[in-house]
Amino acid sequence: MTTQLLNLPLDVPWKLIGVSRDMMDVTFCNKRFPFEWRSSLAISVFEPKAEDLPPDLCEGIVTFLKVTCTITGYQPSEEDIARGYTEFPDIPTERLDGILGDYFACYGALLNAAVFPFPSTRKMLRPTTLSFTDQHPRRNLPNPLTLDGFSFDIADAVRNRILDVGPADGVRRRVLDLRRKATVTLGSPTPGVEVELVAPATPVAMQAFDGDQLVGSATTTGSDQPETLRIKAEAIDRLVLTTTRNRAFLAGITTYAAEDVPIEIEDFPHIVDFEPKTRDLYQAATETGEVLTASVSDVKTDKSFTHTDSSETGVSLQGTVGFGSKSAGGLNGSLTGGLTHKWGETEQDQFSTHTDASRERRERNATTTNLNQLYNVLTGYHPGTNRAAFLQLPRPHVLQPTDHRTFVHGLREIEGVQDFFLVVTRPKDIPGLSVEAFLETGHFPEGMQVQEPEIEYHESHEDFVVTAESGDSGARSIEDFPASKYTIESGWVIDRRETRRGVFGDPHIDGWDPGHPGIKDLDTSSASDLSPDGTLLPSGITLYNYQPVSDGTVQVTGRVNAPIGGGPRHFRHNYRVFTRSERPRPTDAQSHVALGRLFLTARQLCVCFVSGDCPEAVPCPTPTPPPTVSIVDERPIEIDPALLTPDETAPTRVTRARRPSTGGAGAPQTPEGMFDVVPTLTDEAPPATRSRLPAMKELLTKVRSAMTTSIRSRTRLPYGIVGFLDSDFFKERIREQLPPAVLDLPLAQVPQLPQQVKDRFGPQAKIADALRPDLASFARRVGLGTEDAARARFLLLTARLSGPE
Repeated sequence: MTTQLLNLPLDVPWKLIGVSRDMMDVTFCNKRFPFEWRSSLAISVFEPKAEDLPPDLCEGIVTFLKVTCTITGYQPSEEDIARGYTEFPDIPTERLDGILGDYFACYGALLNAAVFPFPSTRKMLRPTTLSFTDQHPRRNLPNPLTLDGFSFDIADAVRNRILDVGPADGVRRRVLDLRRKATVTLGSPTPGVEVELVAPATPVAMQAFDGDQLVGSATTTGSDQPETLRIKAEAIDRLVLTTTRNRAFLAGITTYAAEDVPIEIEDFPHIVDFEPKTRDLYQAATETGEVLTASVSDVKTDKSFTHTDSSETGVSLQGTVGFGSKSAGGLNGSLTGGLTHKWGETEQDQFSTHTDASRERRERNATTTNLNQLYNVLTGYHPGTNRAAFLQLPRPHVLQPTDHRTFVHGLREIEGVQDFFLVVTRPKDIPGLSVEAFLETGHFPEGMQVQEPEIEYHESHEDFVVTAESGDSGARSIEDFPASKYTIESGWVIDRRETRRGVFGDPHIDGWDPGHPGIKDLDTSSASDLSPDGTLLPSGITLYNYQPVSDGTVQVTGRVNAPIGGGPRHFRHNYRVFTRSERPRPTDAQSHVALGRLFLTARQLCVCFVSGDCPEAVPCPTPTPPPTVSIVDERPIEIDPALLTPDETAPTRVTRARRPSTGGAGAPQTPEGMFDVVPTLTDEAPPATRSRLPAMKELLTKVRSAMTTSIRSRTRLPYGIVGFLDSDFFKERIREQLPPAVLDLPLAQVPQLPQQVKDRFGPQAKIADALRPDLASFARRVGLGTEDAARARFLLLTARLSGPE
C-alpha cells in the first residue's frame, strides 16, 4: 500500500504511547534483564494536522497506529524453574532438566487489534424550557420573580408583570414584561441558551455572563415579529436583557444541561486500511531443484511519493564447445560460472509490485516433473470495522536440490519483530482513542513421537514333516534330504512377529520357539540332550537347527548320528510354520505422529490517548490486564506419518551443555533449565524418494486450525491465570515421573485438597483418576475457578511430599 493521504511528503514522527511494562529493565547495572524469551507489544501513534490533509477528505480525525509485535519462543521463567526444583526434590535432576529446560519455538501468531472511542461517552445537551403559556396574566408578581429555578429581576420596578400580548403575527402569547432592563439568573450554568423575545419595533440586546465575565452577546433586528436569540459558551449563569424603549417581552427561555450518553456504534472509530494484508509464499519444485519466490507489501510514509526496493540473486552457468577451430585446428571450449547479487533503491512517482514464480526450463531427453505449492503465511482480516486480526503462520521448509542433509528441516519458526500499520478514522467530537492489542503465539515442545497402531494381518500356519536317517555306522546331514526344506503357500510370508512367539517345549502354547522365529518343532517334548547354549536337542542329533532362509522358505539342518551298536538312526519331526498375509487386512485404526501439545500463550496491551498538538497517553478508565504472558490453550497436534520422510520421523541426536544456575530460594543447585543445544550432524544422507510437502501442508493446516478455533475452544483458559507449572504439558510430563504408589494414593489422603474435588471424583478415586482430565475439564468437573482448580491439581502432583505413599 502506498500512503497518498498527506498533501506533502512527510516522515512520520511516531510517538510511543504504550509498551509491555514487564519487559522493561527497571534496575540499572545489575547484570540481570527481563526474561528474553517472552513476546512483547508496543503501540505508537501519529495524527496528521488538518492542514496537511486533503481539503476534500470527508473523514473526521485521521490517526496512524503502529502495533509492533516481538514474537519469540516460550521457556519457563526463572521463578517457575526454581519452584519446580523445590517442589519436586525426589525427581532426578536430569529429568527435571528435560521438563523445565525445553524451549518451545513459535510456529504461529494471531494478533487482534481493536480501537474504541475515548472516553466511551459523549456530552449530550438536554434542553430545559420555561414558557409563560400556563401562567395567568398578573400584574402584581414579586420582583425578583423565581419560576422553575430561574430568577427574573426587573430594574427600577417594584412588581413583575405577566401580560397577554398579540404581536404582528396575530398569535397571542403570554409573556413576561422586561421593560427597559432585566437580569435573568439561571438555576445552573449552561453551555447554551435560547431566548424568545417579542419587541415590536424595538431592538433588544442580550449579554451572557459566567460570573462577572462576559462570554457572549446577541441583538434582535427590531422587527415586529417574534425573534430568538442564541448564545453558546462553556458556561453561562446570568443574562442581561436591555432595550431603548419600554417595550420588550420575554416569551420563553431554554437552557441546556450536559449529560454523558454512550457513543453509538455508528460513531465508533473505524480501521479504514491496514498493512500487511497478505503475504504468500510460492514454491516451484522440479525433479532437480526448486525456485522460491514470495509476495511482499510495504508501507511508505517518508519524504517521497513512492519507494521501490529491489534485490536479485542468481546463479549463472555458461559453456561453449567448438570443433575445428581455425586458430587451433582442433577442439576448443570454455566454461564460465558465477554467483551474482544486485540490489537497488529507487525513488519514483509510481509504485509497482511484481511477483514472478519461475520454472526451470531446460531441453532434455527425458520428462521433468513440476510441483507448484502456495503457502499463505500472513493474512489480515476485517478492514472497515473497529478491529483487525492478523494470522501469521510459519513458512515451510525450503527444498534443496541435493540428497545431503542441510540445516533446512521442517517448518521455519516465525520469531522476530513484526510491525502492523493501521489507518483509523473517528468523528471530530471524540477527543481520543482506546487501543487494545492481544497477541497469541503457538509453541511446540522439542521432539516428536511416532505412535502407530499395530498392523493387523490374516494369520494362519502350515505343518510339514522332515524325515532323515543316518548311515549304518556314520552320520548324515539332514539337509541332504529333500524334506528338510519347505516353501509355504504363495501370498503368505513367514510370521516372525514377537506377538506370535511361544514358550519352548510347551505344546499348549501355539507360537514359534525362541531363537527360531516363525517356526515351531512340534516334537520337542521327545528331546533328551542339551546343546552348549542350553537348548533341548533330539537324541542322537548334533548341530541341530531350524530357521527361515527367506520370507517363504524354512529349512531344518543338523546331523543324524548312528547309534553305538550300529545300524541306522531314523529322524522324524513335525514342524509348524506360522504365516501371515503379505498385505495388512483393512482396519479402522489410524496411525499418527504426536508432535506434542501446541502451547497457545497470550499477551495483552491496552492504552488510551487524547489528541492535541502531540498525542498524550492518559490512564484508561477500565482496569488494565496483568502485564504478563499467560497460557490460554493447549492442543494436541498429530499428523499422518505416511506423509513424513524417514529423516523427519527419526529423533535428532543432540548434546546439551548446561549453564550454571543462580538458583532460587530453597532451590537445589541445579541448572536453570536453559541449555545450549548443539545438534550432532551425521554424514548420512536422508532418503529423498518422497516429498515433504504433504506433511508440511497438513501441519500448517493443523496449526492454523488450532490458532483460529482456540477462542471458542472447550479447553480455552482465562488470560493471566495459567503459568507453565499449571499447564497440561507439565502435568503430563511430571505424572510420568511419579511412582505408582503415589498415583494409587486415595484423594482422601491428600492434605489440603478441597473437599469439592474429593466429592466430585468419588470416595474411591485415586490421584491418577484426578490427573487424567485437562485443566479446563478438571475445573468444570469440580466446580472451581481456573485459578483454584490449578492450585488443587498442583496439590495432587506434590502429594508425595506430605501424603503417605
